[in-house]
Amino acid sequence: MLEILREKNIEKFVEVYKNKELPEILKDTIEFNNYRSYFSIDSVGNIKTKEPNWALIKLTLLGNDYLEDYFKDGLFITEKRKIHKIDRLSNYDINHLEKNLYKIYYNRDLNISYRYTKEFILKDKELFIKKISNYVLLNNIDSRKSIITYAFIEALKFVDKQNIDYIILSYLPYIITYPSYIENNFFKGSNETVENHDILELAYIKLMSYGLSENKDKYFQNLYNYNKSNKKTYDFKELCKKLEVGNI
Repeated sequence: MLEILREKNIEKFVEVYKNKELPEILKDTIEFNNYRSYFSIDSVGNIKTKEPNWALIKLTLLGNDYLEDYFKDGLFITEKRKIHKIDRLSNYDINHLEKNLYKIYYNRDLNISYRYTKEFILKDKELFIKKISNYVLLNNIDSRKSIITYAFIEALKFVDKQNIDYIILSYLPYIITYPSYIENNFFKGSNETVENHDILELAYIKLMSYGLSENKDKYFQNLYNYNKSNKKTYDFKELCKKLEVGNI
């Protein structure tokens, strides 16, 4: 992979991976497609951020037609890191995992978050999806967490004991390390468009179908506030109609 990247050989990359499933692509590129952290604070308090790996998101949600984009924009030689196996937490039952998951995530400790996530998925994937959706849905939509989480959930359709580490390592760092709540001008200077806002909104709506039903009023309120801040005029009835479209 490193040789292909150095040669910038897009054609060879696409040819090798065009018929492979997502987990196999992630396995071979995991050393280059991830960030250790998505934000930093300098000595005077300025926050510097990285965007999520949009090329990875497109590959996940739209398929192998976006392999070229993933190669050009989603893989970085300078980001290469050694990948370690994620240890199990086999002694923890599902009740313990469920009780402590949010506390672990709020602490932003990636290593322990990896372990909790792996064990939770292997013990009860559907409950994990519900819990992580709820965790993200309660956050500010502008944080981008909804779109990367939706991609993560889509990737989990392929998950098994052999590929789970690659899937977790590809998506979870953004969800865990990125700020949950941001100021309105936090992304000032970034390429904000109506289309970007619509994508974030759609991902948030998708996650609403997975989240905890007892919190749906809070989800709707978040979405309503988001639309209002972006000068959209949806009311709750219109939002409900959106949830009835397709398989949302």
